[in-house]
Amino acid sequence: MPLYEMNCKFISPAKYEDEIKVLTSIKTLSRVRICFSYQVFNASNDKLLSTGETMHAWTDKALKLINPEKVIPDIDLILNKYIN
Repeated sequence: MPLYEMNCKFISPAKYEDEIKVLTSIKTLSRVRICFSYQVFNASNDKLLSTGETMHAWTDKALKLINPEKVIPDIDLILNKYIN
């Protein structure tokens, strides 16, 4: 899935030795794209470090847009369970 848009908001810094945790969720799912939402936390104190989103297009190996409901219905069904 090619990435076609991304944004990130840095809230607080992390140091090189800090352990972090990343929570990822599906924000939107459509016939041509999927949007993931991210929250990055300091693992030791649960302080929010950053938030972000990435948007990807559903394509085949030749980068032609596909409808996942028709081409990969089993994956589409699973992903639809995780929205909101």
